Amino acid sequence: MKKLVSMTMAMAMMAALFVACGDDGTDDETPPPAVPTIALDGGDIDQPQEITNPMSVKVSVTAPGAIAGFTVTIDSPALTAEMLATAGLATELNLVNPGSMAEALGALGFPSGEAVSGKTALTFDISALVPMIAAIYEETSDHKFILKVTDAKGQSTTKTLTCHLTAAPTIALDGGDIDQPQEITNPMSVKIGVTAPGVIAGFTVTIDSPALTDEMLAAVGLAAELNLVNPGSMAEALGALGFPSGEAVSGKTALTFDISALVPMIAQIYNETSDHKFILKVTDAKGKSTTKTLTCHLTGKAALAYNNDADLWANTATVTTANVPDGGSVQYRIKGAAD
Repeated sequence: MKKLVSMTMAMAMMAALFVACGDDGTDDETPPPAVPTIALDGGDIDQPQEITNPMSVKVSVTAPGAIAGFTVTIDSPALTAEMLATAGLATELNLVNPGSMAEALGALGFPSGEAVSGKTALTFDISALVPMIAAIYEETSDHKFILKVTDAKGQSTTKTLTCHLTAAPTIALDGGDIDQPQEITNPMSVKIGVTAPGVIAGFTVTIDSPALTDEMLAAVGLAAELNLVNPGSMAEALGALGFPSGEAVSGKTALTFDISALVPMIAQIYNETSDHKFILKVTDAKGKSTTKTLTCHLTGKAALAYNNDADLWANTATVTTANVPDGGSVQYRIKGAAD
């Protein structure tokens, strides 16, 4: 009998414990809300995004459990702490509790405060900010935005959005400043170094010269517009001058365009003081282009020519001068005389 009573009491206690556990306010069968998600509209947030201008960089955030925390950490050689401070920002942005940065965030169109806290979905649009990087920074580089979203249940998700900047092509004159006129001499070195981290997709040279006219260039199989990637019928003539073309240009990240043999020839066929321009445009596979104008200046040599019009009866003769420098004059004397 005692054993039966003990078993009955034990079962009653277990039943009471079970009821108590079921009445503690928790529903064990209700699953927790889905963890927050962070996705790039129209792209893969886990893959680097090439910086262009303009570009769309919209990040969609969902948090079924309601957003309780949203931070953005900026890791960029362009958007430094000092640079961001000038705009009232920092490398660590707290969109739920923005503090003194609220106004600066709003100026960029970033949500903050009540526009973030407690929300189950929102868009973080940095389309205006990212292209600015290319305006203040030129080197090939990665610029990272580390986004962390935490919901009211303590569940969090972190994603890193990497924006990649490929430097635009560069065009430089070896041993000189391409933006300054270069005096034509013979001999002279005119080597142009081209770099294109995004690989060369287009390279044109436009010649604007009173000496290298369409007619003169056509005589040697060339034209005023040279396409070094797609030279067409000019390939052989370009090669004869030592100019790279076709596969020697397309897809390359660096090359030298050497016109040291061509430029001095200008002085041999032309003698007037003048400018002779080579307009170079390089475009990479990402659509970025750079244009530079190389100006070669020719100072015409002073020349004196007898006009074959001596008049022995009048004791006169005339000569014609060309390219007399400012302040210059023509002097004459009797042959053999000192004065």
